[in-house]
Amino acid sequence: MDNAISEKIEMAKTIKDMAAEREKMKFRIIKLKSRKGKVDMGIKMCKICNKEFHEKENFNWSCRSH
Repeated sequence: MDNAISEKIEMAKTIKDMAAEREKMKFRIIKLKSRKGKVDMGIKMCKICNKEFHEKENFNWSCRSH
């Protein structure tokens, strides 16, 4: 009886973790779709601040990682 309860709790945790991972992946896919075609125009995205920038228009006050 206790084994079944602990198994059910473990499965609930697994389902919760998988749902969170699914939401992260959905957000990432949406983000990548929005960038489609911008690579050809020379637009890059900062890995730290997640803002788009042109390499030629990058100034001193831009994010340090650009």
